[in-house]
Amino acid sequence: MAYEPGRDHPYLVPSAGDARPAWELDDFVAAIDQAKGGKIAVLQFHGVPEGEHPWVHTPRDRFELFMRHLKAEKCQVIAMRDLARYVDPLDTPADPWAIVRERQAALKRSGKP
Repeated sequence: MAYEPGRDHPYLVPSAGDARPAWELDDFVAAIDQAKGGKIAVLQFHGVPEGEHPWVHTPRDRFELFMRHLKAEKCQVIAMRDLARYVDPLDTPADPWAIVRERQAALKRSGKP
């Protein structure tokens, strides 16, 4: 799920995508396509490659493909530490878990894991 400033608590930032060994370009595109309407696609990469934990690594050639795609699409990429330039960290929801419950219910209704 994409991060929705104001709806997501800044300490409970969801990931739009978690690059794992089986991830393909279609998975990557689906993750970054969530960055619309003020939403931010946060992507996780655990290692390129990650030798110690191979179940979470991204092969180097696939990582390079993903990065070329970001460049070709002119996506703005920032580090999490720089997010405060764009998002007010004090803009927090009254119930930080409300959106989490909402998303879980939507996933359950959709039948997606």
